[in-house]
Amino acid sequence: MAVAQTYTGTIPEFFTSVMNNVAEVLWQANVLTGVFFVRGVLVASRIDFLSAVVTSVLATGLAIAFGLSKDSTLIGIYGYNAVLLMLVLFGRGYAMSVRNYIFSLVMSMLTILVSVWLSSIFAPLGIPVAAFPYVIFAILALAAREPLKGLTWIDPLKWGVPETIAQTLKKEKKQAS
Repeated sequence: MAVAQTYTGTIPEFFTSVMNNVAEVLWQANVLTGVFFVRGVLVASRIDFLSAVVTSVLATGLAIAFGLSKDSTLIGIYGYNAVLLMLVLFGRGYAMSVRNYIFSLVMSMLTILVSVWLSSIFAPLGIPVAAFPYVIFAILALAAREPLKGLTWIDPLKWGVPETIAQTLKKEKKQAS
């Protein structure tokens, strides 16, 4: 059995990993897919764009810091769950705030650890981890709105891009006062 090579890569490899984290949201480990997806997200929402890029960079950095498999890091296996979760929690699941940004980033980075843990359980059975860490954390975070009273939960019927959601919440708050 071959031992997985740990990541000690170059700047182009880091960029490849960051773009593949985002591309894997569309189930494609392809840098161009990542670039086009990020550009599309930028057109729709600057907040989602920044959230996706920052999360992808941090996820790649965390995978490197933990010495995770270079191949898995390069194709975006560790980062895409983090990107997915960040896009759901920050500005959608809960209103934009510094507290929610930190909460969303921490939850997103935890998906990497859960991905590694689940891989160690599922790999011998031939079962892929896929988006399971994202699903676990999204359900936990959105179901935990009572304990997370410091964050403003947003009804899924109001979901859209974070900028529009923020405007809607601001209007509702203004009308209520």
